[in-house]
Amino acid sequence: MPVISMVSSKGGAGKTTAAVVLASVYADAGGSVALLDADPNQPIAAWARDPNLMPGEPWAQNPELPPTLRVIPNVTENNIIETIEEESGRNQFVLVDLEGSANIALSYAMGQSDVVVIPVQASQLDADEAAKTIKLVYRQKKTIRADIDCAVVWQRANAAILTQSAKAIQQQFEEANIPILETKLIEREAYKALFAFGTTLNGLEGKVAAPQLDKAKVNAAAFAKEVVERWKVNHGRAA
Repeated sequence: MPVISMVSSKGGAGKTTAAVVLASVYADAGGSVALLDADPNQPIAAWARDPNLMPGEPWAQNPELPPTLRVIPNVTENNIIETIEEESGRNQFVLVDLEGSANIALSYAMGQSDVVVIPVQASQLDADEAAKTIKLVYRQKKTIRADIDCAVVWQRANAAILTQSAKAIQQQFEEANIPILETKLIEREAYKALFAFGTTLNGLEGKVAAPQLDKAKVNAAAFAKEVVERWKVNHGRAA
């Protein structure tokens, strides 16, 4: 089963949102998911923390999250390889949210990954960092001789138009043969609400206007499907 890492050498690109959206789709559909928080700021752990805990109490997962979703906090360079290997043996999906910098934990995670997803917003700074990340992936592939697929996903994209900045950056990616997912993660209120309510998309029923939630679910499902299809193709399975 796939190990999917959210990677960028830049903070604020949208890695955590992409990780939670994927986990939400797979877990809400009944898939077993391990979501590893390898960011020192622990944004995934904060999202999944039991809201009934008092300050200072040991971390525990929100019992309202799907039972098939297991969040693992405090993943570091010292335990990331073993944690990925262990969770891969008992889950259909292992998702890894990493720190927004190039470090040892990132290299270890990439070496264990089947698919590396690189969130990018429509800024030249994001584009430059994405290109660096792609080079890191290719260097890792050569070093360990592993099949690691990677692709950029547009994050917080405009639902109606592709801005001039986005068009220029997309052209740069295409000229450099950098793979881009067809599905863009659209700027949706429901994605922000995931963190406000500490739940999955299905858990937002009644909390977000139905039309907005339905659009987010369709967008999220397309994103999740495309990531899995890339893994299938890369591993010789029928897409």
